[in-house]
Amino acid sequence: MGDFKLKNSQLATARVRIATVRASLLTEYIELLQGLDESDPGNWPDIIKAVREAGLDKDTLARELSCAWSTIFRWENGRSVPGPFARSGIKERLIDLLGEKLLALQSEKHGGNVPVAAE
Repeated sequence: MGDFKLKNSQLATARVRIATVRASLLTEYIELLQGLDESDPGNWPDIIKAVREAGLDKDTLARELSCAWSTIFRWENGRSVPGPFARSGIKERLIDLLGEKLLALQSEKHGGNVPVAAE
């Protein structure tokens, strides 16, 4: 019975480590997106690829951005880009989606309680 508890403890430790690494990667993707100039049409394939690599699939992106998944596919492959007036809002929504994913990971890592920084 003692070995089983040890294994559960090791599993819990591994889950926390994985959540920490995933949170770190999401933070890096958010910083990458914040640094990309959305007004440059040539950046859109990189923007969409970064978001997809961070774990958001085409269906989720299409639903969240109110467009067809084929539109996401065209943006990702550089065949088209969002209209100039929509780019900033779309980029901000993508950053928000990654931020929500980051908060969920942090909550999971801390047993459902996200620590709040002191003011």
